[in-house]
Amino acid sequence: MKIRLTCVACLVFFLGGAPPLKAQFVQYIAHIADGAGWFSEIAVNNPGSSPVGCMFSTFDDEGNPLALSYDSDPGAGPTARAHPRAKAAISLALDSVSLSIPAGGTATLDTSGLGDGSANPLEGSAQLECSAVVIGGVTYWYTIGSDLVTGIGVPAANTTTAFWVDGGNTSTAFAFYNPSQANTLQLTVYAYDGATGALVGTAQISVPANGHIAFNALDQFTSLPSDFSGSFNVPGNGQPFVALALGVASTSANAAGYVLFTIPSLSGVITGVT
Repeated sequence: MKIRLTCVACLVFFLGGAPPLKAQFVQYIAHIADGAGWFSEIAVNNPGSSPVGCMFSTFDDEGNPLALSYDSDPGAGPTARAHPRAKAAISLALDSVSLSIPAGGTATLDTSGLGDGSANPLEGSAQLECSAVVIGGVTYWYTIGSDLVTGIGVPAANTTTAFWVDGGNTSTAFAFYNPSQANTLQLTVYAYDGATGALVGTAQISVPANGHIAFNALDQFTSLPSDFSGSFNVPGNGQPFVALALGVASTSANAAGYVLFTIPSLSGVITGVT
């Protein structure tokens, strides 16, 4: 049995006029998705002995504020995780949410799953600014109707200047966030065959200031063989970024036809390896 202790009083939605937060700890979430069957469940734990204030902000692909609607009672989910559309959502979408988390407490925040009503989800990235150290992360859930089909959780992350992914295929999902407020992020992603080590593909990625990009490997590496299995490398060029990679596998066991899984990845430059 899964038992989740959530501080409902931790969540404060606001339209403006909130006191400024003196952020001492900042983490990033490379990808947020809501709508077209997807919703994101954000969780923030305060491991300290004093209350912590946080600001959770979302941004679109171009780096503009991304307004999302949230469940009005995000702490009232059942023990067996579900997300029926009957759950009410606040009427006005927000691009920033203020959180107040007591010592030892955990605040959870679900996007509504409503998106913009189109066949494509709203997508972007997020920044978590807090007054002290927290442990944050997001779980991506895919639903059909009120049934959960697949989901996977990832921790919030710091910036890096290099990224490595092992055991990837043509469906491997990537997301990159550019934390710079002024400069466009330029990255080169390399694909290597797992059996031979040969370079089999190169992709150039450009992300605007404060912006985001998400894609499956075959979207950028159009010449990869269908049975590709290997690794991806984003070497450092001095520009900081936030990266995420998720495994995607086909299956006949659910209605979506695929499942998400964790894939080995490493953020950071490996000493002695170029």
